[in-house]
Amino acid sequence: MLGARNISLSSNTISDPAASVPKNPVKDGRTYVWLPDGSTGYLYTTKDMTFSFDSSDKECIIQVETPAYATDKGLKVGDTTARMKQLYGTGYKYYDNNVYVYQQGSAYVSIYGEDATVSSDSDDSVIGFISISTSLSSD
Repeated sequence: MLGARNISLSSNTISDPAASVPKNPVKDGRTYVWLPDGSTGYLYTTKDMTFSFDSSDKECIIQVETPAYATDKGLKVGDTTARMKQLYGTGYKYYDNNVYVYQQGSAYVSIYGEDATVSSDSDDSVIGFISISTSLSSD
């Protein structure tokens, strides 16, 4: 469906750049990349979003990089972490590099502040991108 809408494949690695990209093309010639959880998969990219799929063609990550899209609770790129906490509460796990992770059932909502040098939780960080995934990234 995405290909029919002229959404192109990307072969960029999205985790450890030192890891070697798998060499064998699969199915229709797609080149697989390493996904954040250490598995291999491939990416469809659009102007505003990235869709990651695992080697079974199962979608495993959706990443939003602009305020054009909102989460189910209305959180958008460009909002502050104070708004994030108002909408989702404080039941998140905070990681250095300004990353907040909420678990909802078997899914994870990861919220990344624009300034990755921030090493403490704050209310005034601006959200740079939002990722929804079926597994927690190892980085």
